[in-house]
Amino acid sequence: MRGLLLVVTGLAAMVTAPGLAADLGPVRSLAVDPKGDVLFVAAESGLFRSTDRGKTLTAVALPGAQGQKLTAVVLDWAAGGAIYAATEGAGILRSRDGGKTWAPANAGLESLIVVGLALDPRARQKLHAMTRDRGLFRTADGGGSWERVDDGPPGTVHVLVSVNISTGMGGIFLYAGTDQGLVRGPD
Repeated sequence: MRGLLLVVTGLAAMVTAPGLAADLGPVRSLAVDPKGDVLFVAAESGLFRSTDRGKTLTAVALPGAQGQKLTAVVLDWAAGGAIYAATEGAGILRSRDGGKTWAPANAGLESLIVVGLALDPRARQKLHAMTRDRGLFRTADGGGSWERVDDGPPGTVHVLVSVNISTGMGGIFLYAGTDQGLVRGPD
């Protein structure tokens, strides 16, 4: 990513690039398309997109989420450019057209304070969302409806990732990075 400087200190990061006028504030999540051409940056100040491999970043308007901190962004490029953005206050927003239009995807989600979001690498319509005050939720239909799974791990969750690890018994694990360390559980 020539032209992009990413400095990470704990969970805070500052991104600077030619043409970027303002500090993004703490960066919470990054997502890149399979070719590496399109980069999404979820920062506490909003969602940003680069279509030139990080040389420049532009703000992405998220209707209904003005002033909300972004906590995560995940891409499902295989599904025609589906993008999910998690916020602390507006829940989850979904785009099915590569980020041109957005709509809430919160049916069944008991909290709009979403601190982590993970896409299952084998079942692309399956996502997990960690809320600050109501625990872990799962959707099997790309955010159409959510169901509560459990309270989630102890401590404050900062990041959530679903990983396909070959174990001979399925191998999908959900990892949570918390203020108490790394927690792994079966999906």
